Amino acid sequence: MPAGLSGNGWVGLAFEATKGTYEDPTIFMPIISEDLKYTENRYVSPQIRQSTIASDVKQGYYHVEGPIKFEVDANFLLHILFSTRHTITKTGAGPYTYTFVPSGAGSTSTGTGNNQRTLSACVVRNDQGFGYAGCTMGELEFMIEDGVLMATATVLGESEEEPG
Repeated sequence: MPAGLSGNGWVGLAFEATKGTYEDPTIFMPIISEDLKYTENRYVSPQIRQSTIASDVKQGYYHVEGPIKFEVDANFLLHILFSTRHTITKTGAGPYTYTFVPSGAGSTSTGTGNNQRTLSACVVRNDQGFGYAGCTMGELEFMIEDGVLMATATVLGESEEEPG
């Protein structure tokens, strides 16, 4: 675990230079819980030999999905928002003001700079690292628990990778 972090765990995050290419974490966000998992969508293909019986399982699409629950902190929320479906405007000469306006665009990784990006995420469970690439946040749910602002981000990613 990175020095100075405690609690229930952490997720390492990094912006990806190329969508879907795993990057080692540069930011370590403390979390309450996470349930990221690699999901394979297998399908059963009926044979076309005068039979409609489904007897052969074929590889289908795969993806990463799951929620991450965390305490809202200005140091980390901006990274989460950059990977959502928003149009982002940065103004000022420092300190900067970022304006996020919901976008109807079908993609969350439309470029670099101030545009949306995908994230690589690294989670450690039982001393084993799990890396996920091409992650975007499809939904953010905010709530107040015991006077603390919390959020749950629903993650959708492209692949599971071996963290470096």
